[in-house]
Amino acid sequence: MKLSGDRLAGSNSKYGRVENDFYATNPITVKKFLWQLEKDTVLTEIFNGRTVWECACGNGNIVKAMKEYFRNNTNVYIEKYLASDIAYRGYGCVLDFLESDARADVIITNPPFALMNEFMQHGLKQTRRYLIFFAKIQLLKTKSRAEILKNSPLRFVYVHSERQGTWRNGNPLDENGKPWSTTMCMAWFIWDKEYKGEPILRFI
Repeated sequence: MKLSGDRLAGSNSKYGRVENDFYATNPITVKKFLWQLEKDTVLTEIFNGRTVWECACGNGNIVKAMKEYFRNNTNVYIEKYLASDIAYRGYGCVLDFLESDARADVIITNPPFALMNEFMQHGLKQTRRYLIFFAKIQLLKTKSRAEILKNSPLRFVYVHSERQGTWRNGNPLDENGKPWSTTMCMAWFIWDKEYKGEPILRFI
Protein backbone atom coordinates (compact mmCIF):
# COMPACT_ATOMS: atom_id res chain seq x y z
CA MET A 1 0.00 0.00 0.00
CA LYS A 2 1.49 3.33 -1.02
CA LEU A 3 0.59 6.48 0.83
CA SER A 4 0.13 9.93 -0.54
CA GLY A 5 -0.45 13.35 0.93
CA ASP A 6 0.74 16.93 1.07
CA ARG A 7 4.10 17.76 2.60
CA LEU A 8 3.66 19.00 6.15
CA ALA A 9 5.01 22.23 7.55
CA GLY A 10 8.32 21.47 9.20
CA SER A 11 9.12 18.41 7.09
CA ASN A 12 12.32 18.32 5.04
CA SER A 13 11.72 19.09 1.36
CA LYS A 14 15.18 17.69 0.57
CA TYR A 15 13.74 14.18 0.83
CA GLY A 16 10.62 12.68 -0.69
CA ARG A 17 8.11 10.80 1.42
CA VAL A 18 9.19 7.35 2.54
CA GLU A 19 7.14 4.43 1.20
CA ASN A 20 4.39 3.52 3.68
CA ASP A 21 5.43 6.56 5.77
CA PHE A 22 8.08 4.59 7.64
CA TYR A 23 9.45 7.12 10.14
CA ALA A 24 10.50 5.09 13.17
CA THR A 25 10.09 6.43 16.69
CA ASN A 26 13.26 7.12 18.65
CA PRO A 27 13.31 4.73 21.66
CA ILE A 28 14.42 7.63 23.87
CA THR A 29 11.23 9.48 22.88
CA VAL A 30 9.16 6.47 23.98
CA LYS A 31 10.93 6.27 27.35
CA LYS A 32 10.42 10.00 27.95
CA PHE A 33 6.70 9.49 27.40
CA LEU A 34 6.49 6.48 29.73
CA TRP A 35 8.48 8.33 32.39
CA GLN A 36 6.07 11.27 32.22
CA LEU A 37 3.06 8.94 32.50
CA GLU A 38 4.67 7.39 35.56
CA LYS A 39 5.33 10.83 37.04
CA ASP A 40 1.67 11.72 36.44
CA THR A 41 0.60 8.45 38.13
CA VAL A 42 -1.33 7.11 35.12
CA LEU A 43 1.25 4.62 33.80
CA THR A 44 -0.04 1.71 35.88
CA GLU A 45 -3.67 2.52 35.08
CA ILE A 46 -3.05 2.45 31.34
CA PHE A 47 -0.68 -0.49 30.98
CA ASN A 48 -0.79 -2.83 33.98
CA GLY A 49 -2.23 -6.25 33.15
CA ARG A 50 -3.02 -5.22 29.57
CA THR A 51 -2.47 -6.71 26.15
CA VAL A 52 -0.58 -4.16 24.06
CA TRP A 53 -0.62 -4.06 20.25
CA GLU A 54 1.80 -2.00 18.18
CA CYS A 55 -0.07 -2.06 14.87
CA ALA A 56 2.48 -0.23 12.68
CA CYS A 57 5.58 -1.51 14.42
CA GLY A 58 8.23 -0.88 11.76
CA ASN A 59 11.50 -2.13 13.21
CA GLY A 60 9.97 -2.54 16.67
CA ASN A 61 11.33 0.56 18.39
CA ILE A 62 8.22 1.30 20.45
CA VAL A 63 7.77 -2.27 21.70
CA LYS A 64 11.49 -2.70 22.39
CA ALA A 65 11.59 0.54 24.38
CA MET A 66 8.48 -0.46 26.35
CA LYS A 67 9.90 -3.89 27.19
CA GLU A 68 13.13 -2.33 28.39
CA TYR A 69 11.32 0.31 30.44
CA PHE A 70 8.91 -2.11 32.08
CA ARG A 71 11.65 -4.65 32.74
CA ASN A 72 12.92 -2.23 35.38
CA ASN A 73 9.46 -1.24 36.63
CA THR A 74 7.96 -3.81 38.97
CA ASN A 75 4.67 -1.91 39.22
CA VAL A 76 3.63 -2.70 35.64
CA TYR A 77 3.00 -6.14 34.19
CA ILE A 78 2.17 -6.43 30.48
CA GLU A 79 -0.01 -9.46 29.78
CA LYS A 80 1.07 -9.75 26.14
CA TYR A 81 2.77 -7.75 23.39
CA LEU A 82 1.54 -7.92 19.79
CA ALA A 83 3.43 -6.29 16.91
CA SER A 84 2.49 -6.01 13.24
CA ASP A 85 3.02 -3.86 10.17
CA ILE A 86 1.91 -3.77 6.56
CA ALA A 87 5.51 -4.59 5.53
CA TYR A 88 8.13 -6.68 7.28
CA ARG A 89 11.07 -4.67 8.61
CA GLY A 90 12.65 -7.27 10.86
CA TYR A 91 10.08 -7.19 13.64
CA GLY A 92 6.54 -8.42 14.24
CA CYS A 93 4.26 -10.02 11.68
CA VAL A 94 2.88 -8.74 8.38
CA LEU A 95 -0.69 -7.50 8.79
CA ASP A 96 -2.72 -4.66 7.30
CA PHE A 97 -4.10 -2.97 10.39
CA LEU A 98 -7.00 -1.38 8.55
CA GLU A 99 -8.13 -4.80 7.28
CA SER A 100 -7.67 -6.60 10.60
CA ASP A 101 -10.30 -7.44 13.21
CA ALA A 102 -7.70 -8.17 15.92
CA ARG A 103 -8.22 -6.50 19.29
CA ALA A 104 -6.13 -5.49 22.32
CA ASP A 105 -6.55 -3.56 25.56
CA VAL A 106 -4.08 -0.91 24.39
CA ILE A 107 -3.22 -0.06 20.79
CA ILE A 108 -0.12 2.12 20.53
CA THR A 109 1.67 3.26 17.38
CA ASN A 110 3.30 5.98 15.32
CA PRO A 111 0.74 5.83 12.49
CA PRO A 112 1.31 6.79 8.84
CA PHE A 113 0.19 10.41 8.75
CA ALA A 114 -1.46 10.04 5.35
CA LEU A 115 -3.81 7.46 6.89
CA MET A 116 -4.33 9.21 10.21
CA ASN A 117 -8.12 9.42 9.99
CA GLU A 118 -8.45 5.77 9.02
CA PHE A 119 -6.07 4.61 11.76
CA MET A 120 -7.89 6.72 14.33
CA GLN A 121 -11.34 5.42 13.45
CA HIS A 122 -10.28 1.79 13.16
CA GLY A 123 -8.11 2.01 16.26
CA LEU A 124 -10.99 3.30 18.36
CA LYS A 125 -13.11 0.44 17.09
CA GLN A 126 -10.55 -2.29 17.74
CA THR A 127 -9.09 -1.22 21.09
CA ARG A 128 -10.81 -2.45 24.20
CA ARG A 129 -9.75 0.59 26.24
CA TYR A 130 -6.83 2.80 25.16
CA LEU A 131 -5.58 4.10 21.81
CA ILE A 132 -2.22 5.90 21.83
CA PHE A 133 -0.70 7.71 18.84
CA PHE A 134 2.68 9.38 18.53
CA ALA A 135 2.17 12.02 15.88
CA LYS A 136 2.76 15.56 14.75
CA ILE A 137 0.67 18.16 16.52
CA GLN A 138 -0.98 18.70 13.12
CA LEU A 139 -3.12 15.69 13.99
CA LEU A 140 -5.45 18.34 15.45
CA LYS A 141 -5.69 20.05 12.07
CA THR A 142 -8.22 19.70 9.21
CA LYS A 143 -12.01 19.75 9.25
CA SER A 144 -12.49 16.04 8.64
CA ARG A 145 -10.27 15.09 11.58
CA ALA A 146 -11.85 17.75 13.79
CA GLU A 147 -15.21 16.02 13.38
CA ILE A 148 -13.68 12.69 14.40
CA LEU A 149 -11.88 14.22 17.38
CA LYS A 150 -14.92 16.10 18.67
CA ASN A 151 -16.82 12.83 18.93
CA SER A 152 -13.97 10.77 20.34
CA PRO A 153 -12.87 10.06 23.96
CA LEU A 154 -9.54 11.90 23.65
CA ARG A 155 -8.25 12.06 27.23
CA PHE A 156 -4.66 13.33 27.07
CA VAL A 157 -2.39 15.18 24.67
CA TYR A 158 1.22 14.94 25.85
CA VAL A 159 3.31 17.49 23.93
CA HIS A 160 7.09 17.23 23.72
CA SER A 161 8.59 20.58 24.72
CA GLU A 162 11.78 19.64 22.83
CA ARG A 163 11.92 18.54 19.19
CA GLN A 164 11.81 14.80 18.65
CA GLY A 165 13.26 13.67 15.35
CA THR A 166 11.96 10.43 13.84
CA TRP A 167 14.15 7.91 12.01
CA ARG A 168 13.64 7.99 8.25
CA ASN A 169 13.36 4.39 6.97
CA GLY A 170 14.30 3.25 10.47
CA ASN A 171 17.83 4.69 10.27
CA PRO A 172 18.87 6.55 13.44
CA LEU A 173 21.32 8.77 11.53
CA ASP A 174 21.10 10.81 8.33
CA GLU A 175 23.46 10.51 5.36
CA ASN A 176 26.03 12.65 7.23
CA GLY A 177 26.01 10.38 10.26
CA LYS A 178 24.09 12.85 12.39
CA PRO A 179 20.76 12.45 14.25
CA TRP A 180 17.76 13.48 12.16
CA SER A 181 16.77 17.11 12.70
CA THR A 182 13.22 18.40 12.65
CA THR A 183 11.26 21.59 13.23
CA MET A 184 8.00 19.74 13.90
CA CYS A 185 6.25 19.56 17.24
CA MET A 186 5.49 15.99 18.25
CA ALA A 187 2.95 14.73 20.78
CA TRP A 188 1.35 11.61 22.21
CA PHE A 189 -2.44 11.39 21.92
CA ILE A 190 -4.26 9.08 24.35
CA TRP A 191 -7.87 8.04 23.86
CA ASP A 192 -9.66 6.28 26.72
CA LYS A 193 -12.98 4.68 25.80
CA GLU A 194 -14.22 5.08 29.38
CA TYR A 195 -13.36 8.80 29.55
CA LYS A 196 -16.16 11.38 29.33
CA GLY A 197 -14.44 14.73 29.95
CA GLU A 198 -12.54 17.31 27.91
CA PRO A 199 -8.99 16.54 26.66
CA ILE A 200 -6.20 17.30 29.12
CA LEU A 201 -3.03 18.98 27.83
CA ARG A 202 0.27 18.00 29.43
CA PHE A 203 3.94 18.44 28.55
CA ILE A 204 6.98 16.21 28.47
